[in-house]
Amino acid sequence: MKVLLFTHKIDIDGMGCAVLGKLAFDNIDIVYCDTFEINQQIQKFLDDGSIYNYDKIFVTDLCIKQPLISQFAEDKELSRKTIIIDHHKTEIEEGNDQYPFSTIIVQDENGKCSGTSLFYNYLLSQGLVYENDNISDFVELTRQYDTWEWKTIYSNESANDLNILFSILKIDGYVNQMYAKLSSECSNLFEDNELKLINDYKQKALATCLSYIKNLHIVNLHNLKVGVIENIEDEYRNNIADLVKKTPNINLDLVALIINDRNTISFRSIKQCVDVGQFSVIYGGKGHKEAASCPKNEQILKDLECKTQINQL
Repeated sequence: MKVLLFTHKIDIDGMGCAVLGKLAFDNIDIVYCDTFEINQQIQKFLDDGSIYNYDKIFVTDLCIKQPLISQFAEDKELSRKTIIIDHHKTEIEEGNDQYPFSTIIVQDENGKCSGTSLFYNYLLSQGLVYENDNISDFVELTRQYDTWEWKTIYSNESANDLNILFSILKIDGYVNQMYAKLSSECSNLFEDNELKLINDYKQKALATCLSYIKNLHIVNLHNLKVGVIENIEDEYRNNIADLVKKTPNINLDLVALIINDRNTISFRSIKQCVDVGQFSVIYGGKGHKEAASCPKNEQILKDLECKTQINQL
């Protein structure tokens, strides 16, 4: 079976789907997509006709958007062999769960879902992977980190460590290393040398994030107090938000993080009552209550009073 997988490229949830895809299928091509470029990436395969060369097409931790998702629904071959697996509430609100090939589940009996946990359940149900402790632990740590339950419910630092390992190894290094571990008899997700790298990273990240927070400015936007930090490295998004929450005398509802070399802006809730997923929708974005993003455009940059330029990527 020849498989094509489109998955999210900026976090361990999308990476978890890539690892599972490699475990399940011997012949798989993986396309890593930014949050708002899924249609653009799929369109390339439609334009050259190569998408029809695949027996199965998966879209994980992302969802095809209109009008392309309707095109898939109208194409008998594509609708038959395409499976979308996502967990973002905003996709349901947009009606993208109405198609027979689209499964969007925000929460189940185990808690908040992630793309990785949903993809794992699908692969198990089809007999494409077999359950074992290592894979189940990897999936659960990924789910806990992506849903933030590692902090809000479990106080499970191992989930945070897994994300740090991704920050260190980057996409190919992380996917290949996790695949090698989970396809072998390796009994530990973290080797001793990796734990040392993770601890060193934490010390560096703390110093870096403190320097970013010194440059925070505040704007009042849509009846919310927004802390804005420009020119940050992508890997520090969650570290910065977590540190802001712990910083005394900063009374914010959310933070807006302007990331270098990405045409997106990330939002993180600071107050528990604030839903940044809904905030992001105002600017054409999507996400969860605690974490979301929107495309970087002139209007949002103006509203945030930013000097950042839009990258032509």
